[in-house]
Amino acid sequence: MKAGSIPIGLMPDITPAYLLDEEGKFIENSGVWTRDIYALPILIGDLISKFLDDTIGDVVYETMTEISNKYTVEAATERLENIYGGIFQTRTDLLQKVVDDYNVVAKKIEEEIKDETGISVSEEINKEEVK
Repeated sequence: MKAGSIPIGLMPDITPAYLLDEEGKFIENSGVWTRDIYALPILIGDLISKFLDDTIGDVVYETMTEISNKYTVEAATERLENIYGGIFQTRTDLLQKVVDDYNVVAKKIEEEIKDETGISVSEEINKEEVK
């Protein structure tokens, strides 16, 4: 569509989003679609004939332009940044929660050891690092 060629093909089992309008209905004049594989050669011949006779309506090209204008590099970049940014943020939040939980548990264990032995584990570790 972006190249200006009219798509001809079998109607997909799951219609892609670019062929649906806001209400979820199939966009008319978005190409030549069929459910019958044996009709494709006839449709191709008809379309070539109409193209050579210059009888293809402007509405087809306008619809294709409207559809292709939705799919720009900037829009794709923004969408990918949103998707992967969300995934990255979710993962970062999860890892931060794990670190926070670990720190809480480690602090409780250190306090229990200090209560039982009177020795602070973190002070002992710091002494070992200095040596």
